This record gives sequence, C-alpha cells and structure tokens, in this order.
Amino acid sequence: MRRILRGDEVFGESVVIRQKSSFYAFYAASREKNLLSKFAPNCGCPPEKRVGAGKIMARMSLDELKREVLRCARQMMFDGLARGSQGNVSAIDRASGLIAITPSAADYASMTEDDIVVVDAAGEVVAGRWKPTIETPLHTLILRERPDVGAVVHCHAPHVSGFAAALQPIPLVLAEAAACVGHEVPCAPFMPSGTAEFAELMLRVLGQGFAAVMGQHGLLACGADLRRAYGTAVAVEDSARASVLARSLGFAPQPLPPDVCVRLNEWWRVSYRRVEIGPDMSAGKQESTATRR
Repeated sequence: MRRILRGDEVFGESVVIRQKSSFYAFYAASREKNLLSKFAPNCGCPPEKRVGAGKIMARMSLDELKREVLRCARQMMFDGLARGSQGNVSAIDRASGLIAITPSAADYASMTEDDIVVVDAAGEVVAGRWKPTIETPLHTLILRERPDVGAVVHCHAPHVSGFAAALQPIPLVLAEAAACVGHEVPCAPFMPSGTAEFAELMLRVLGQGFAAVMGQHGLLACGADLRRAYGTAVAVEDSARASVLARSLGFAPQPLPPDVCVRLNEWWRVSYRRVEIGPDMSAGKQESTATRR
C-alpha cells in the first residue's frame, strides 16, 4: 500500500519540480540541437493521434478510479484550491466508457469512496447513492470530445479567481506553468454553469488546450489522467499567484514567449512519468528524492 504524501508530492506538478535540473538541461540541449521533434512524438499531432490516446486509464478498475477521484478532491481542499464542497473532479475509464465523478454539494472532508458517483458518457447515473455534480455536463462533454483527456478538475483557486473576477486570461510567467499548460490560459465570458450551453462554451474556450478560466467563477483544468489534470490546475494557480505578486511589488510580470511555452509543454507531455513511492523505499532513497526537489 502506498503511503499518503504531502500536498506537493501527490500529483504531477511535483515531477516537474523534482526534475528541475534535468528539465533545464534537456531544454537547453534541445533548443541548441533542435532535438525536440525526436523526443516529442506528440508534437503537432491532433489529439486522436497522440501517443496513448484512447488508452487513458484503461487499466484502472472503477473502484481504483473512484479512490483517485476522492484523493484528488481532498487534495484540492488540502492545497487551498477549494473549500467545503467547491469544485468537482472526474476521471474516465476508457475501457468501459464509465466516469467516476464527485457528488453534488458534498463536503470533501467527510466524503468517502462510496460517495463517488459513476455515470456514463451521457451523464446518466450508473452507480451511486447521490446526484453527481451539477457540472456533470461539462465533464462528460470534454471527456467525450477530447480523446486525449482522461480527467477533469474544476476548482476555485484563489489567485485564478482574481483573474476570473476581472475576466482576464492568465499569462504564463513561470517555466513549470508553461510546461504544464503550453499557452496563455484563456478566460471565458460569464455564463451560469451547470448547463449544456455552458459546457459547449467552455469546450470552445478550452480548444485543444488543458486549462481555461471560467469567467467570474473559477478554473477548469484537464489532462491525460488525474495527476496531470491536477498538476495543471496547480501550475495555473502558481502562475496567477506569481503575476499578482509581481504587480504587488511594482513590476509588470513578464510572460514567457509563446514558442517557448509550446516547447516546454511538448517536453512535459512526453517526458512526464508517474513516480511510485511506497513504504518499501529505503531511507537512503527517500533522502535522495528529497534532495532532488
């Protein structure tokens, strides 16, 4: 059984942080020798042709998927990206086409695995004792229309919410954020959520990206799996916070050039690998991991 990790260790953004040294070395070498195309087979490919498309989470049972959704929902609360029952999380089992999703208006602190609802691709409840989140049309539409997406996270990250209140896109001012997202995070105009119309709006604003601001509402993030989706949400919040802090110091935040963001994202999509950490790790290995962060 895997141990529960600290908030900054559980999901995908920690891998970018841990591999920071090798990341910059790789990027520098790639830029000089134009090697990115060799190491990034997904570059420029449509979603349906990207490596791994259609196989996302296919090996995970529904019970395991429900546990991962619950863990991610609690992680949002732990990291301050949501409070109480704010936000929602989903992940799809591509083998069955079924989706595990958080219930409506349920507090994450008391939520259990049995509270996670299972719906089909149309949003109809297959298993579960509660109503699924009101944002189910949004989750199911993205998971139907984006075969490269296996998980969707909606949260109320505080600094992102500031941009949402101002109806402004979020610039990518940090390398880690650029690696996770790939381009400036667009902002949708306000529309009441929970409807098919709202889902269509967010799908259009999202495009082929992995994050979008929900105008005067919050953040939408997605990814091939929950770790990537959650890592993207954290990365966008980090970039929003850095932008706000820079302005509070009297400086204008400097977005990374678009071509740099694209290259960093291409690297991240291909090079990210899930890191398994369990109780059988020796103290020496744990110390080595800590020194790489």
